[in-house]
Amino acid sequence: MPTPFRDEYIEFVDGVDVLHCGTRAINCRDWSGLFAVGDSRGNNRIIPGTAGRRQRNHVRDELAVELTFQVNGAYDDDGAPQTTNLRGRCLGFVDDVRTFLDGATGRQLEVRLTTDVGSETGDVTFRAMSRIRFPVPWIADFEVLVTLPDGLLALPEESS
Repeated sequence: MPTPFRDEYIEFVDGVDVLHCGTRAINCRDWSGLFAVGDSRGNNRIIPGTAGRRQRNHVRDELAVELTFQVNGAYDDDGAPQTTNLRGRCLGFVDDVRTFLDGATGRQLEVRLTTDVGSETGDVTFRAMSRIRFPVPWIADFEVLVTLPDGLLALPEESS
């Protein structure tokens, strides 16, 4: 397993295959959208002859989340600094992310959020990957759009 470089990170799981997204090489820098809640699905009802609407129960809809990634060709999978083939390694890491997410059957995966207290897993659907930007030749920035069909990813709870 590649070495994570912080206590909190995400991973994508496709059966037994795992894409680690908390390493110095492949880093999901902002996954805070996973803490949101999906929109309400349903409508309140108009009652003729009365003001406004009457409330009806709503249910949670799926949640669309944009995850911010950065890949860095100056490191290998284990986080060791590298001095040669930086651009080629960067492009390889971008391709690793792209082919892993797009190659999942039906684009259906699991996302695993790990924090210092434990981990939590939820279902996700890979939707799209943004245009790739290169602030320097060996670093690539991009966004990955996923949806959580359940509309919510529970926070990890400490194991007892």
